[in-house]
Amino acid sequence: FLLLSSFSFFFFFFFFLMIRRPPRSTLFPYTTLFRSKGTFLEQPHWIYHTEFAQDAENDLAHTGDLFAPGVFDFELDSSDSAVVMITADVDQYEQRKISFHGAEINHHKHTRELLSKLPSTSARKDSYVKMLIWSLDQFLLRPDKKWMMMTGYPWLGMGVRDSLSCVKSILTAERDEPACDIILTTAATERDGLLADWIDGHTKYYNNAESALKLFEAANEYVKHTGKDSFWDCAVDEQRSLRQVLINIYECLKTNSSPERVHLDADSGLIYCPAGFTWMNTNHPQATPRKGYPVEIQALWYKILPVIAKIEPDYAAEVEQLRQKIEKTFIASYWDQRRGILADNLVTLQKDNITDTLADTSLRFNQLGAIHAGLVTSEQGRRMVDTIAKRLVIPAAVRSLAEEAIRIPLQVVDDDGNPLLDARMPYQGYCSGNEKTRRLAYHNGTAWPCAYPGFIEAQAAVFHFSDRAVKQALAFFEPLWSDLCSAGIGSISEMKDGNYPHKTRGCHAHALSVAETLRVYMRLKYHRHSEKANHLALLNHTKQTSV
Repeated sequence: FLLLSSFSFFFFFFFFLMIRRPPRSTLFPYTTLFRSKGTFLEQPHWIYHTEFAQDAENDLAHTGDLFAPGVFDFELDSSDSAVVMITADVDQYEQRKISFHGAEINHHKHTRELLSKLPSTSARKDSYVKMLIWSLDQFLLRPDKKWMMMTGYPWLGMGVRDSLSCVKSILTAERDEPACDIILTTAATERDGLLADWIDGHTKYYNNAESALKLFEAANEYVKHTGKDSFWDCAVDEQRSLRQVLINIYECLKTNSSPERVHLDADSGLIYCPAGFTWMNTNHPQATPRKGYPVEIQALWYKILPVIAKIEPDYAAEVEQLRQKIEKTFIASYWDQRRGILADNLVTLQKDNITDTLADTSLRFNQLGAIHAGLVTSEQGRRMVDTIAKRLVIPAAVRSLAEEAIRIPLQVVDDDGNPLLDARMPYQGYCSGNEKTRRLAYHNGTAWPCAYPGFIEAQAAVFHFSDRAVKQALAFFEPLWSDLCSAGIGSISEMKDGNYPHKTRGCHAHALSVAETLRVYMRLKYHRHSEKANHLALLNHTKQTSV
């Protein structure tokens, strides 16, 4: 719905549909327009050879034709309003049989159904929760009677990593069935210990270590939320159950030893990743290879180890040994006492084991995962959060790299060996230009809204979710509410420029950005008392291991 209000005047609303040009006599057949008042003057016409500035900036084909079906005419006074609804939902509004009033009733009925699932009455009345619940719903699709998640609009497909990352948020919205389907569908793509990068037609790509670990986390969250222990034995395909898939992932991590494969380093308990196997996995050029032991992978690995012991008790003893090794190794290897941050990666040199590495202390937000995993003390976490707030945070997003010289040169070259950026100062403040230029910036300065809620959560966590800390953390949501009314209205964008004025980039509606905002907001606003107890227990464990 678009709410249009102003002083007394005629409001003319031009609605353009950008589509491939059909024969000039053919109108776009599946779009239905509803209005609460006013008149619609049907004046169908084409505007040919229009130039699209953003596509031109991105070095894409940037001319096309626009179709205008007509003009809306409203007469409004200062206290009046009008609503226009535009839908391309052929099934629900087939043949335009429904009135505006009927369409409005259907919209509100669906919204009430979504909100009624929430256990908190206060949350159901919260206008921000309502916007986020509605926004999250638009990414959940049900092709072939199974729920899946569209990663972003208009062009991202069904990404496995992002879908699994959203499961906890989907459960926060009390949408158990979509969460179940997402877990089982992504688990079915497992091969040699890794999950596919994409579901829809791109399952041949297996270039992400994080997705397999996220599967443990998502499945465990589902079982905790629903109380269904039988879920571990649900079939993911004709031959395997979820439990069998997870056990195979663990076994592959233990037995793989090639430097070209993701594997466990038995001496340290840490996970090794080849170049290009983290979420920062752009290729052609490979702008952030991160070969070695990336910090967020270790935090996630440490976090899911108890899940392995839960699904297969025979592994309990060795899992506990791995956790003890990580607790002994992690701070000694990653902590930068002078700067108060964790290294982003332990870069392997000649060998792929932990003894032949160099700490990459580039300042990135990936280290926030160590706070949530309980791998750092509260004092260390506070120093980390403070540094990230000063050097990386912009309104409603977090930069992927600080604007400063880095210790280990980042060598990025083209196919002819020519350098594409300053190896010692790789920060890119603007994510624009052709695809190659944008790839250089994606993870080297571009800011990510999906990381911002995790930063807010960490702010409260390092102060044990005290009432004062939670109140201060909730204030950081203000710029996110503004973002819901810009770019993709009613949603949150995928990226922003690291430099002012922080223009939105990428998808104008990004599932993980919306999902993380809902999850953290609900946790801090409506679940904080139980979370405080959980965090204090985690803190006590961290103190003991630090000693």
